Amino acid sequence: MVKSIRPHAGGWVVDTSGGPCAASRVVLATPASVTADLIKPFCPAAATLREIVYSSVVVVIEVESLRQRHPRRTPRIGGPRRLSLGHRAIITDLIAELGDTMGLDGDPIARVTQWRDALPQFAPGHLDRMAEIEGEITVRTAGVKATGAAFRGLGLPSCLRQGRQAART
Repeated sequence: MVKSIRPHAGGWVVDTSGGPCAASRVVLATPASVTADLIKPFCPAAATLREIVYSSVVVVIEVESLRQRHPRRTPRIGGPRRLSLGHRAIITDLIAELGDTMGLDGDPIARVTQWRDALPQFAPGHLDRMAEIEGEITVRTAGVKATGAAFRGLGLPSCLRQGRQAART
């Protein structure tokens, strides 16, 4: 776990729970609030990264199909209440909801994954704010790049593109 970063001898020292590590360049691919905390000593503008709001998500992957009785109904899946439920309760709740809305029944084999504060929510003007912050980071913390879902798009393809670009520059 990274505790802090600090400039040292033309590069950086990354202080981790396993000890310090010297680096000429650092790429931060962390949630916005973590990035803000790591670079705020060198880049005050990064404090605005803490303003990015994140939403949580519950993902249920079904392994065995449910039987469908009414194929033309559309389910309303989700809701923040599911974040407080255990995995079995989420599956039970989901089966009941799918039964009511789509006529599905059965006892699926499923895997539940809960991610709290996983998806950054972009406010109007987000990309302009990110451009300002990235410019400030570049000027004030040479050799440090910040990237990730909170910057220029969430989802695996966007994050991979951003990570590759940060590593190249």
